Amino acid sequence: MADVEMNNRVWSHKTQHFFETHSRFIIVVLVLLSLAILGSVASPYFRSSRNLLNFGRKMVVVLTMLSIGQTMVMIAGGIDLSVGAMVKLIGVFSAGMMLGEQGRLIPVSLLCLGFGGLVGLVNGLIVTKARVAPFIATLGMMSILRGIAFGYTTTPIGSVPKSMRFLARGMVGPFPFALFVIILFIVVACFVLKYTRFGRHLYAVGGNDEIARLTGINVDRTRILTYVVSGGLAALAGLFMVSRMGVGEPDIGEGLELDSITAVILGGTSLAGGVGGILGTVAGVLILGLIDNILNLLRVSSFYQLVVKGIIILIAVSIHRAKRQ
Repeated sequence: MADVEMNNRVWSHKTQHFFETHSRFIIVVLVLLSLAILGSVASPYFRSSRNLLNFGRKMVVVLTMLSIGQTMVMIAGGIDLSVGAMVKLIGVFSAGMMLGEQGRLIPVSLLCLGFGGLVGLVNGLIVTKARVAPFIATLGMMSILRGIAFGYTTTPIGSVPKSMRFLARGMVGPFPFALFVIILFIVVACFVLKYTRFGRHLYAVGGNDEIARLTGINVDRTRILTYVVSGGLAALAGLFMVSRMGVGEPDIGEGLELDSITAVILGGTSLAGGVGGILGTVAGVLILGLIDNILNLLRVSSFYQLVVKGIIILIAVSIHRAKRQ
């Protein structure tokens, strides 16, 4: 009888420990299942293959690219508000320079990726060397990039080669080619954060930069690299976006900085730095994408969608702060 009672206590303790350790994951899964059920009930079109493909191409792939970079920046204690404007600028620049010619595809794409990394480098230098708050530094860069994009064009411009459209619209069997691309990025990002020295440095810098500096970590270099990664991924997201649309649209990229930050916070990354992960961010992207998809199917005004996103951010931050306390 005593053995049975002891086994019950051990089982109860293990069960309690499991739920405490994986509470965030369990909550995320429940939220995703609830949203999937809600979407299925709200609209029969939600379950259609066409909607799922559009959902993945339009929202998940681009936002995941941006959110991976944003996760690294935020883990290190920063924030990047310029990613949406980068998508916009790369979209119009790349289409305007390619003009549908195959021979320009590779050089223009490399130029755009290099430009994204350069802007990230400038952001990092302003934050680390000029000691400007990340919010202010990247807000200023967002304004600069948007101004350049609208100065370049206020109407659709240029076009991309047909081969480039495979990036966003191509299929490998029954699956979109973009799905394999984004899975690769997720795997690489998870590996970097978990198994590389750079990943360990991110958590150390975000947790306490003074202690990190005393242990020999180059804090400034680590933070600069996060902005370079974020800028490069934002440029890649811009190329993906223009490959889906075929032309450079000056309206693309609006609000993506808010979406990426929301997804990262939903995934459990702290605004204070030192806490977070890629898989949580991917879950946050899926949650945000499903909410957007459902609201669009219900024809909810985009203005009210902004209200919903603002409420989500406030709730997520409040829950995270309460758990830390």
